[in-house]
Amino acid sequence: TGLGTPNVANLINAWAAVSGTGSTATTVTLSPATVSGTAGLVSGNLSGTVSGSNPTPTGVVILENSATSAPLQSDGLSGGSYSVPASLLPAGTYSLKAHYSGDTTYGPKDSNPISVTLSKQNSTVLVSFVNAAGNLVTGSQSVAYGSDYILRVDVENASGTPCQNSSGVTVFVCPSGTIALKDNGSALNDFPNAQSANSSSSATLNDRGFAEDQPIQLNVGAHAITAAYSADLASSYNSNSTSNTLSVTITQAPTSVTVTPNVTSVASGGSVTLTATVNSQSNSAQGPTGTVQFKNGSTNLGGATMCTPAGASSSAGASCTAQLTTALSALPPGFFVEPRPRNTPFVVVTLAAAMLAMLSFLLAAKPRAQRRQFAYAGAALVIVAAAALAGCSSSSSSGGGGGGGSSRNITATYSGDTNYASSSGSTSVTVQ
Repeated sequence: TGLGTPNVANLINAWAAVSGTGSTATTVTLSPATVSGTAGLVSGNLSGTVSGSNPTPTGVVILENSATSAPLQSDGLSGGSYSVPASLLPAGTYSLKAHYSGDTTYGPKDSNPISVTLSKQNSTVLVSFVNAAGNLVTGSQSVAYGSDYILRVDVENASGTPCQNSSGVTVFVCPSGTIALKDNGSALNDFPNAQSANSSSSATLNDRGFAEDQPIQLNVGAHAITAAYSADLASSYNSNSTSNTLSVTITQAPTSVTVTPNVTSVASGGSVTLTATVNSQSNSAQGPTGTVQFKNGSTNLGGATMCTPAGASSSAGASCTAQLTTALSALPPGFFVEPRPRNTPFVVVTLAAAMLAMLSFLLAAKPRAQRRQFAYAGAALVIVAAAALAGCSSSSSSGGGGGGGSSRNITATYSGDTNYASSSGSTSVTVQ
């Protein structure tokens, strides 16, 4: 959710020990008498009993540091017995006691303390990529900018085993401390700090020994991600400044453009406002930047317009918008003379008469033997020209000012930027 991770250890440490209301005496045992070795690697269990007269005691036994009464582990009684894996004990030299919290019949009671000497173990740092299926992968990855993916850093034991198994059960003491991310050798500021996004390269491990960066926002390009682990004073693990290298290649986020006019029909010379929206599936807080060029056919409508970015929301990906208000003419782009007068029958007749006059002049200049042949050819030419002009008049009258108007194809081309790919879209506007 991005709202943080609850640390149950803090809750447990601040919780007052449960005390029963009973007053009957009990006997609490704890064995073995000593525990030594490496934290997390000690085999066997710490176990004991809580005995009393009828009925059998119920409730919880808490293993506590004898000097500070800080709770370390706990187990509920079953038939008056309890058992806690020794691998869950933290590193250090301290004495340990079993504290019975009591129930309605029996009062609280402590066992005799035992001696614990556990050294810290070496750690392994693993950087992995959480794919769409929720699996942890360490191989090379290639994803689009702003895709839904998670970067995860696990601090594991010297054998590369996490403290929590695949069933979600903690099988040995988990590491504590912080991890620091690097990208191509430089600090990767991708974690929030005091609710400011992308301001820190460091994160605190959760109570299961890992930290997640979700969603990570790497820019387009090749990235070599590494992590270092810094153990805190309470950790049962040694710090480790090296990890595997996770190779991630980020490609440009695909985009699409929709163009929307404020009106679908406009009188020749009238203004229309065109809005281009560049859409993406990116979940980035940084929307597309760059420019949008509007065109009427192949002719630019003014200069390129800046696209105003908007980050992703819960319902839509990152986007940007550009807007242009421009006049549209009934003339196709590139025309400088109004062609409509040529569409009238009067103009057709006038042009035909002019051509006949020119032909008459040419006939007067020719020898008598060639005049007839030349006249036939000229007459045929005049007929073809008149038919062409009449056809042009008929076809263009439907798209000019007197018919249903002409359709203008309006396109908008997005330039793209470092993280977002270029694209284009189109619409049409009828000009009367």
